[in-house]
Amino acid sequence: MFEVRFSVCPEDCWVCNLSERFPKVAVEVLSINEHIGLAKRTCQDEAELADAFTFAKSHKYVSSLKALHLGEKSLVTRAVCRCPLESRVHKFLPNFGYFYLFPRPIWFLNGLKHYRILVPTLRSFPRFVKEMEERFGNIKLEYKSPVFDIEEFYATPAERILSKLSPRQMEALRKAYFNQYYTYPRKCTLESLAHHMAIEKSTLQSHLRKAENKIIRTLMGCPDSSPNGLWDRFKRGVRKTSSSEEISRW
Repeated sequence: MFEVRFSVCPEDCWVCNLSERFPKVAVEVLSINEHIGLAKRTCQDEAELADAFTFAKSHKYVSSLKALHLGEKSLVTRAVCRCPLESRVHKFLPNFGYFYLFPRPIWFLNGLKHYRILVPTLRSFPRFVKEMEERFGNIKLEYKSPVFDIEEFYATPAERILSKLSPRQMEALRKAYFNQYYTYPRKCTLESLAHHMAIEKSTLQSHLRKAENKIIRTLMGCPDSSPNGLWDRFKRGVRKTSSSEEISRW
């Protein structure tokens, strides 16, 4: 399985029109059910956020738009749209056995509609790209990575991090934290902490470095291992091409 991210710019998508007109407003889809969507809009300029909401309410492809929650420089809305069926990407996904990947399956920025999907196999992906290009014009492929554990997408960042640490690494990290080893300036040295834990300094240093490395790699979205060498084969990650011919080389 693979996580794939791409972007398109459907001319008859009202949110793309909004994003193009109000480039400072970022829109993230929280949930979608056919023509009804729940989305969060954020913008540092609250006046522009209000103007974007007014623009959306009067758009020809919006049947209704309701503000559900007003936060600090953010707005959660429920929209019922009447965009043409052929402009909806989710109508293409079932034909190829692809799925939206939650959280954050769709977001809009600078006039582009970005998608995050789960692709069980890349065998049919060149044909998917070709059909998308025929319907929407240029499709920009932004990211591709093998999925080793689907459950990781639904775990909280803390759960993902803690699951990577061994008991000794967790103990070392906890002792270091509560003895203020990570404060600035530090309240204890590696030597004193190792003496307190009754282990060698080099052993403690190894535990902490491995724990820190796992935390950073998890936050950056990097796997800890390469089952069957898949990561080495697909570590190219970000792609800057939009060519169907190039995609066939995946």
